[in-house]
Amino acid sequence: MKKYLLLFATIIISNLAMAQNKASQIELEPYLRWDTYPQFTNAINNIATYKIDIKGNSWGVNGAYKVPIVNNLLVKIGVGFFKYSFNKINSSNVTFGNGNGRVINYPTTLGIVLVTNRYQYNTFSLNLGVEKVFEIKKDLLITNSINFLNYFTYSQEYHLPFDNSFISQPELKIKNDYKIKNNRHFGLGANFQVGLLKKIGKINIGPSLIIPIYDKWKQDNVFPTEINFENRSKWLNGIGAGIICNYSLYKIKKNAK
Repeated sequence: MKKYLLLFATIIISNLAMAQNKASQIELEPYLRWDTYPQFTNAINNIATYKIDIKGNSWGVNGAYKVPIVNNLLVKIGVGFFKYSFNKINSSNVTFGNGNGRVINYPTTLGIVLVTNRYQYNTFSLNLGVEKVFEIKKDLLITNSINFLNYFTYSQEYHLPFDNSFISQPELKIKNDYKIKNNRHFGLGANFQVGLLKKIGKINIGPSLIIPIYDKWKQDNVFPTEINFENRSKWLNGIGAGIICNYSLYKIKKNAK
């Protein structure tokens, strides 16, 4: 973590010194992502051993300060919010068959097994990227960038599809939307991004395509047999789309009369 922040600071200082006479930019990008996560086995005991497949529909927004270096090459430093989602679950068990959830450790005295059928982590990220800009027309740009993201989760949400109608005591009812606040490092990511931007004065705006290259995330001890500091990871197996809006920090020269 300290090395990552030191790298941010070094790049900011060095590139600001190199780019004093060039126009920097502020960027805002809301986006969606669709990911398929690798299958894993959750062996709770000799009978309850599940094979689990998960997909996720996630959304987020990134903000960045972009510093030009040379030959239309820019460094991007920023922060973001990402709702890291695991919301389409398929599980299979030799004894119990197929299902659409996974067993969760929920604090209850009812002595029953509970499952969640979707869950997500609210995260913020520190982001670092390198971008190359190609001008295909006077007012039309293509941007290519490699981005690295460092995620931290501050709250977690789990949906439990449990029918509380037969429970009369209010204190025993199961929370269908179970929320936890647990601050911890969550994961790392790298992606490739292509944007097609229209220049309108000091603003560049247009759609972007996001291709996740690598993702690594922490396990969660709210699930049986998982430990927070152990990791899972994936290469590719996802796609994203967003809207890029850049604001250039330069003065537009007025035509002399």
